Amino acid sequence: MPPTVTLEITNGSLTGREFDFSAPTRCLIGRGKDCTIQIPDSYDSVSRHHCVLEINPPNVRVKDLESLNGTYLGGECIGRRERTSPFERILKDGDELVLGQSRSSASRSLALSIHTEAAPERICAVCGHLASVPSGAAMLDKFVCATCRVDSEAMRRHLEAGDEAGAGLSAIANYELLQKIGRGGFGSVFLARHRVTGRRVALKVMLPHIAGDPMMRQVFEREIENMKALHHPHVVELFEDGSEGGVTYFTMEYCALGSVSSWLKKRGSALPVAQALELIFQAIDGLHYAHHAAIPNVRLVNGTYASGNGLVHRDIKPCNLLLDEVAGKVVVKVGDYGMSKVWEQAGYSGVTRPGTRAGSFAYQPRQQVRGYRDSQPEVDVWAMAATLYFMLTGSTPRDFPPHVAPELVVLQQPVVEIRERNPDIPQRLADAIDSALIDDPNIQVKDIAAFRRSLELAS
Repeated sequence: MPPTVTLEITNGSLTGREFDFSAPTRCLIGRGKDCTIQIPDSYDSVSRHHCVLEINPPNVRVKDLESLNGTYLGGECIGRRERTSPFERILKDGDELVLGQSRSSASRSLALSIHTEAAPERICAVCGHLASVPSGAAMLDKFVCATCRVDSEAMRRHLEAGDEAGAGLSAIANYELLQKIGRGGFGSVFLARHRVTGRRVALKVMLPHIAGDPMMRQVFEREIENMKALHHPHVVELFEDGSEGGVTYFTMEYCALGSVSSWLKKRGSALPVAQALELIFQAIDGLHYAHHAAIPNVRLVNGTYASGNGLVHRDIKPCNLLLDEVAGKVVVKVGDYGMSKVWEQAGYSGVTRPGTRAGSFAYQPRQQVRGYRDSQPEVDVWAMAATLYFMLTGSTPRDFPPHVAPELVVLQQPVVEIRERNPDIPQRLADAIDSALIDDPNIQVKDIAAFRRSLELAS
């Protein structure tokens, strides 16, 4: 039997109500209609968006979303509005969580009991804490806990401390590694040269102790399988994949001009309208293709495989639009399909981790924050509009104040109209972009081709 997590409400009108989770998910709790677990108004100490539970059975992590009356674990306040201490805690079996303590009436708070299946524990190589070992994980020398695996910053520090992604590594298979050009939670990306053909490629490796986790391995393998199915001038092409010396790798097109993000940083200013549109149209073409591509090998939660149609990228942002020069022209290629998913099976693969942080909140609509695993192509449309917004203004559509939970910003704060950032943008173009960034209560522009048409009509 797979591990499970059960949340049991232990007070008020919902006493005895249980919620069972056997697959990774993000569970938003509050009185808002868009919450995963919507709490009635009788629990009026609970905020509209009170907290989020990031569940990867048997692991659970709670994050307070700057609630007015706080989130309490064992009587200790672990987060509330205007509190500077950490807002997140790892939960264990038997923990009692109280949302919104109230002096006047206990029934106004919400009490939750956490029940999880016992699992073997090991010391995490990143944070040093004891943590549950996922079912089926390989018993390697190093173990990384579920919390650290979704914390890209923690993984970055870990890799930098030991430089494990490339220590002593000068070649893999037929490739000579020239220099490290990127680093992430899985490992590193190298500029490499094929020893026979001389072709320069980007080579991505996965660290052995990360590959030992079955779910992380599935994510890496999913990126490979998805990229194998994509062949388009504006999508990064996969060339080869394999494993050598315990290191799993794949090679793909190397885009020598970097990303849209790095390009703007070097320029020190936003792009002119004509140039921004030329680039975004290419990216839209690549994304439109991916949204309708046939994907032959889709792994389902039961371990079987099926065919599907269309990938939702789920991580469109300026640093994932890569630039190369072809015949003297700058060409955009959509890259990093590590978080992509066949949208027809959204929520059914069981691979997406709770609280996945590869995607940046600045380029996610409300719908994606509420239900990352179930994302549909419309979230990519919103993200592409947000990326164009950034190209034209140098700013993201929402402001993210320091010390404010980014999830809460996305869920509650409106998008700043683009002409407030850059009044020189033509009104018709601004209207098209602002319309594509409407995500409350629903995303207004759901099809990437429709977004392109609106931009063409406005330009």
